[in-house]
Amino acid sequence: MRRSLASSLGHVQEASPSLLIVDSVQTISSAQVEGGAGGVAQVRAVAASLIRVAKESDLPTLLVGPRDEATAASRVRASSNTS
Repeated sequence: MRRSLASSLGHVQEASPSLLIVDSVQTISSAQVEGGAGGVAQVRAVAASLIRVAKESDLPTLLVGPRDEATAASRVRASSNTS
């Protein structure tokens, strides 16, 4: 399941949670960054946006990424090969 950052942030604003847990942060994509969800640039941009919102809202936030090193490492290698 792929999610957009804008819709996710809209839901956070609407729900006003006391704690935000973002599971599988690599499935969220930002329209502001090229590439598909899960790419290194996408994950960095999404994480930065979520951290900014967390700080601005004083919202405790937990970001969860890939559960195994092989998945994370393959994403980094794939991104490095396109540069």
